[in-house]
Amino acid sequence: MAVPNHNRYTIGMYIGVDIGGSKILVVAGDDKHQIKRQHKIKTPEDGHQGVIEIIHLIEEVAAGEPIDGIMIASAGPLDLKRGCIRESSPNMKGWRGTQLVEPIKNHFGRPTELVQDTAAAAVAEATIGAAKGEEFVLYVTISTGVGAALVSGGELYQGVTGIEAGHIIIDPDGPLCGCGGRGHFEAMCSGKAIKKKYGLYGYEITDPKIWDEIAATMALGFHSLIVSYSPSAVVIGGGVGVHYAKFHDFLVKHLEQLHPLYPLPPILPAKYTETAVAYGALILAAHHFKK
Repeated sequence: MAVPNHNRYTIGMYIGVDIGGSKILVVAGDDKHQIKRQHKIKTPEDGHQGVIEIIHLIEEVAAGEPIDGIMIASAGPLDLKRGCIRESSPNMKGWRGTQLVEPIKNHFGRPTELVQDTAAAAVAEATIGAAKGEEFVLYVTISTGVGAALVSGGELYQGVTGIEAGHIIIDPDGPLCGCGGRGHFEAMCSGKAIKKKYGLYGYEITDPKIWDEIAATMALGFHSLIVSYSPSAVVIGGGVGVHYAKFHDFLVKHLEQLHPLYPLPPILPAKYTETAVAYGALILAAHHFKK
């Protein structure tokens, strides 16, 4: 899926939908990335009710204007061909198997597609965010779960089903992951994992020693991603990512101790910590469904 060329736009009205484990954010805007309206709610536990709420939110932010296209970005794993969340999703249990594309497309009668939330955030950060102008951007979100996506030469790479970097195995004897595996990146470094291990949320952790320990574990996952994809820049987002300043130096220290083959790329904080997914979905919609 290509990232848009700014010079090819014609003004239209597009919708970006961010379905996360804790919130749903819907934005309406044009193909110049100008946000017209946005609205956010807490994510319903039931996926079918959630789709009804999303339809209402789209109607609110569209405000009667004709819609040219809708891009839905959701936490995964996703079945992109069927337009739904897979039954194996560890963080969206009440949404497993929920059809997202079909009911929304049928209701509005407009082109509608599904993309992984991390991929949408990567597009936002590579196009208008922290890594704007970089050739090969690796975006990693550390939040309820852990995810990653790549934007290379203006192209979004998702593979067949989306990259699930949160399930890189760091320690085969490590804690159980929500997917059923052990010692996954997500099971050891996500916000949920940190709370389970230390009894604290990220914003409550003030002891540098704890952040040093967390960063040492993070470095194992980041090392695998960096040596596998060789990015020109790494962007860290998500609910844990907002604490970038508290762990960045520790993370770089531990990455260097793992003896990378090449100099480490810049590791940057995300510019759009709360809105990257929705903005990226809007950018993709504006490009993909342009008139």
